[in-house]
Amino acid sequence: MRQLNPRQLQFSQSFGQSACIAILFVVALEASAGEGWSFEPSPNAGSFINTLTGVDATSPQNVWAVGSSSNSILDRLDTLVMRWDGTTWTIFNAPNPNTMLQTNQLYDVSTIGLNDAWAVGRKTFGPNNEPFLIHWNGTNWAEDSSSADLPVSYATAVHMQASDDVWALGVITQGGQGYPALVAHYDGSSWTPIAIDNMGFGGIQFEAVHGVASDDIWAGGFNNPGLGIFMSIASHWDGSEWNTMALPQAEFGCEVHDIAMVATDDVWAVGQCMTTSIGDQPYAVHWDGSSWTAATLPVLPDGHGRLEGVAARASNDIWAAGTDGDADGNPRPLLMHYDGFSWQTVSAPATGGSGEWFHGACVAGDEVFAVGNYFSLISSTLSIRLHQATSGDIDDDGDVDLDDASALVAVLLGSPMDPAHVARSDLNGDGQRNGLDVAAFLGAILE
Repeated sequence: MRQLNPRQLQFSQSFGQSACIAILFVVALEASAGEGWSFEPSPNAGSFINTLTGVDATSPQNVWAVGSSSNSILDRLDTLVMRWDGTTWTIFNAPNPNTMLQTNQLYDVSTIGLNDAWAVGRKTFGPNNEPFLIHWNGTNWAEDSSSADLPVSYATAVHMQASDDVWALGVITQGGQGYPALVAHYDGSSWTPIAIDNMGFGGIQFEAVHGVASDDIWAGGFNNPGLGIFMSIASHWDGSEWNTMALPQAEFGCEVHDIAMVATDDVWAVGQCMTTSIGDQPYAVHWDGSSWTAATLPVLPDGHGRLEGVAARASNDIWAAGTDGDADGNPRPLLMHYDGFSWQTVSAPATGGSGEWFHGACVAGDEVFAVGNYFSLISSTLSIRLHQATSGDIDDDGDVDLDDASALVAVLLGSPMDPAHVARSDLNGDGQRNGLDVAAFLGAILE
């Protein structure tokens, strides 16, 4: 690989317009390609808070993400729904049935085609929660009226096995009419609450559900047996009933926030565990067809770690996303990967902001998406994508050419620029945009 001598490096650090000429001479050379994460700017609907909490896809050109937004600290939360078409995120209109200072909030989404998706969450009126279930028919999102027959609750997770085989799970509130958790099934025409044996665990908060067949579906979450200690649980649907079981625990309990199935005997659940010695740590457990086993994960020294999304492309290709808070608890992005042997942390792409926190992840064909929120003047939606990328491809069009050189120059000179170009211009990963990134750009295309 070609190296820059000190004099060249000094020149690059005092980069100006003349450096563009040097770049333009070499961008025609072949650049190195490989798989990598990129920041994909996503729109905001609110002027104060915007967050994405769930994501699902059928292909790299059909990715749905849901969450909520608001315009001020005193404003209500409204639904937020957007779709990635392979190039950009676009916000779609979604129902907001409550007015005034009430909440309309979506937590999760599931899709099986361009014309079929469900999103779930809650709507509130005063202290009362109601499950909020909306459907996409290829033209618009609409609330399903049959959810009015479900117990007082809210929905946190949804999985579509087929158009007439959909599960929504969540949390019972205000007694729940004898149900320990919200477990509801859609048969193509209406939603029906399903009884579930809580196995003595008390009230259950389900946060995730995923399946590979109509008689092979796993759900995950946690319960509170008392003294403020949460206990992670999983429940399996075998086609006739849900069977609930405890998972491996830490000293002060664990929680499951997401679950992904590769096969009947290959299931991952992720979340967090609470300890006194090393604080909150990310948590992952694996089902091998007969039992659940806790995985060994890297210890996060500041003790504010948790995983909230997991996406499984293969048995040896599992991605998990969440947050790794600093010593004061301020969010930082957390990405982890399992290669079939061990879990390792992976650097997340720069966003140009701060406080990144991932709340969901999904597989989209041969790509992976993770979504959440970060701070960039306001609380903003966050989206990153794992895909085949070319080093130095700042405009993300698949090629390294004069457009990328121009984009890099614009970023370094502070010209009007695309936020995504700013994020991708940190080519050496030091969090800065300067002449060292020019060196990295030249190095990438001269490798």
